[in-house]
Amino acid sequence: MNAFGRWIMRFDWSCVTNLTLAKDKFEAFYTIMSNAVDLYLPKKRVRVCPNSKPWVTPKLTSLIGLRQNALSMLGKDSARFKDLRNRVQRECKTAKARFYNNKVSTLKESNVSRWWKEVKALSGVTASSEWWHQMLCETIPTVDALAERFNEFLRDLTSNFIPLPESAVELISVPQELLVCRGTVFSALRSIKVKKSSGPDPVPAVVWKEFAFELADVIKDLYNSSLEQGFVPVQIKESIVHPLPKRNPPKSVEEDLRPITLTSHL
Repeated sequence: MNAFGRWIMRFDWSCVTNLTLAKDKFEAFYTIMSNAVDLYLPKKRVRVCPNSKPWVTPKLTSLIGLRQNALSMLGKDSARFKDLRNRVQRECKTAKARFYNNKVSTLKESNVSRWWKEVKALSGVTASSEWWHQMLCETIPTVDALAERFNEFLRDLTSNFIPLPESAVELISVPQELLVCRGTVFSALRSIKVKKSSGPDPVPAVVWKEFAFELADVIKDLYNSSLEQGFVPVQIKESIVHPLPKRNPPKSVEEDLRPITLTSHL
């Protein structure tokens, strides 16, 4: 993050703002940001067990592995095993408390039902059910077939829409009150919740928020250009759609699944 910050503080965004078309501006902006994120904030692959509790961290998993190795090689009476056993117990308590404070505690006021589910999961009383397995039948034999059926359902919702031709979008005079200033953009970027998923956006939420000051000018130019030219870039229209059941268990893809869409923070 420090290296990324040093780069973005020195970077001149005139190569984006000097372009004329909003489409070219967005493509240049996202290319620059994606390359910088890949260079300074590369993704790290972490192996997790699908049966692990949500509060289990990579650190805790590593300690458990060391403890089991010590048990098999040195025995349960060895000092090494006892030390690792105690460290695992302390890390379990710390991980549970951290998960509750960061993910669960705020739900008590906003979503009581989910708060109870998370509390029960922490205490091991219940586990989250894989509801999609309950929808498998003769017409939907596999999970892949279920996913394809859901995709077809979403596609059919707008299959009768006719896109506007590019010639129908003309440059118009946009009222000044609809354009944004630097301060408005800065406030909007600072209000982004860093714990929310970024969806298909290659730029993490923490980058938008932490470097709102450095990004405010170029984002202002992108927004105003998009509005004035009547152009919505593909990066804004892309999304990741998750099906959420309306009833438990769901019976029909068309009637019982609600699409929850993760879009770009921008």
